[in-house]
Amino acid sequence: MLSFEMVLKNDRLMKSLTGLSREEFEVLLPTFEQVWKESLASNASCKVARTK
Repeated sequence: MLSFEMVLKNDRLMKSLTGLSREEFEVLLPTFEQVWKESLASNASCKVARTK
């Protein structure tokens, strides 16, 4: 089974799974992390609003 750590250590595997090198992935990661966190917060607030 693949692990995230295994993929990060193997550039060829990283490229085949994501289309990006590790360096390219790490450049984009902060932006995706921020959007993911905002999405989670938005979804959580929607669930609270629906239950009231």
